[in-house]
Amino acid sequence: MRRPARGCPGDRGHLIRVKERGVRLPQVYCTAARNTACGPVVTVDGEAGVGFRYIIERVMFASRWLMLPLYLGLILSLVMLAFKFLQKLVSLVPGYVGLDFNTAMVDSLKLVDITLTGNLLLMVILAGYENFIAPMRHLGGLEQPQWMGHVDFTDLKMKLITAIIAISAIQLLERFMNIGDQPANDLLWSVILHVTFLVSGLLLALMNRISHPPEQ
Repeated sequence: MRRPARGCPGDRGHLIRVKERGVRLPQVYCTAARNTACGPVVTVDGEAGVGFRYIIERVMFASRWLMLPLYLGLILSLVMLAFKFLQKLVSLVPGYVGLDFNTAMVDSLKLVDITLTGNLLLMVILAGYENFIAPMRHLGGLEQPQWMGHVDFTDLKMKLITAIIAISAIQLLERFMNIGDQPANDLLWSVILHVTFLVSGLLLALMNRISHPPEQ
């Protein structure tokens, strides 16, 4: 059965309510037909078919909430990482004055490394929740970081690979600060791993550039 759908402008699909034989059916999509002035039409294939598809679509859409325990687990990881940061900081404070420059630099870089890892976790938690579960509409504008609401999946991938490269660079710098105590084989593999991250980041940026060329 085909019937016109009022209030459905243009050729974009909208959710409407359709009555068939006095029975209110689940929400179905209306699609534009031939772009005519009479507007879109709705095809009703029967109450059973529409109801089954509606249930399946609702279940599939609600499955995004299965990601919530994963993000809550990442929050717990962030709490433990903050604890390790404080633990490291407290252990450094008593003897920090007597440390030589290289040792102080290495210990400071370890704190920076933990901080960057925390930033990486926080970025995945917030951007992942907004992109894959639901937007955060109940927070005040002053509470949200500037990048929230503007980071899609492509931007998230680039930020993640950038953070991983920065963490790898800091770990490599830590090894070179104590180069005398590091086996040559370990240093070689650290350099190879860092170069691999760099090449991966460049290739990812190139693919994004090709798939999303800048507007002229």
